[in-house]
Amino acid sequence: MTAATLTADEAKLDIGWVVSATLRVLRTRAVDLLLVALPFVWLPSLITGFAPDNRALQLLMNLPGLVFTGGASLITYQELAGGLPVTASDATRAAVARFGTLWLVGLASGVMTLIGLVLLIVPGVIAALGFCAASTVVMAENKNSVPALERAWNLSRGQRWRLLGLVGLLMVAVLVLLLGFVIIGVVMGLAGVKSAIDPVVTFGVGPIAVVLFTALTTVGTAAAYVGLKRAKEGPGEEIARTFD
Repeated sequence: MTAATLTADEAKLDIGWVVSATLRVLRTRAVDLLLVALPFVWLPSLITGFAPDNRALQLLMNLPGLVFTGGASLITYQELAGGLPVTASDATRAAVARFGTLWLVGLASGVMTLIGLVLLIVPGVIAALGFCAASTVVMAENKNSVPALERAWNLSRGQRWRLLGLVGLLMVAVLVLLLGFVIIGVVMGLAGVKSAIDPVVTFGVGPIAVVLFTALTTVGTAAAYVGLKRAKEGPGEEIARTFD
């Protein structure tokens, strides 16, 4: 095998590894992920359920989710990089400390994605894929917003079709989850408790579905970041963060 061929092989994102790593983290760190999700994803979603037509409240309640994004990304990275496991409290503190950077990264990548979608759709998809790992870069490499965006973009270069395939797999998993909740609703309707379905969906099933969706996509994205690093730099380049 030539050096060029070896480099090309190493440059491919291993989607199978990313999927298995995502499932492993969701299984082994479920308690810590749940502890971070309850106050920053589940509770805001529950509050939003009381005023579903209040757009300002919905936007405000999206902000705590950044703490979960940062915390869950760090938990995932440490787990996959072979470092000391990060507790829910350590992950939360680290994410709160980086909240401003996480917000700027989310805002910048969101705006660029939106502009790309409005202009020609495809550039928006490319932007979304290219910057998807930026929040994990913020937490794992302690970078500020612009360097994190640049780092995510460089890691994804040449890998975006494979990332698109990974997103497709994640969406299938999300659809399976949604189908499960739909079946629950149908069963409740057939059982003659139709009047109870709306409040159960709004204040029970809805927030739980949001937690599951957010956990799956966040952990999956963080695992993809580790996979991209392995493809570009090799597993020896992974350095887990340490905490005081």
